[in-house]
Amino acid sequence: WHVNSTTPLEDYFIPTSVGVENAELEAARFPDAKIKSLGFNEKPLSLFEGQIEITGKITRTAAAATLSFGFQACSDELCLQPEILTFTLW
Repeated sequence: WHVNSTTPLEDYFIPTSVGVENAELEAARFPDAKIKSLGFNEKPLSLFEGQIEITGKITRTAAAATLSFGFQACSDELCLQPEILTFTLW
């Protein structure tokens, strides 16, 4: 399983993303993407695989802030529906 990087090589792939509400996100850093060919696509893909670490500085502008993590998990044969996980920061 993998997720697309923050900069997929084709427009129709869902990028991995991080967003915030009631906060500011500074210097978000993502891992280096792996360029890899898989069976379901003729062109190479820009991917994150395995365990990844995303870092950055979040400064809340309210008592609670919301962090969102968007991604689409895929195997070599199929992709699951895109998801957005949300976390409340107190």
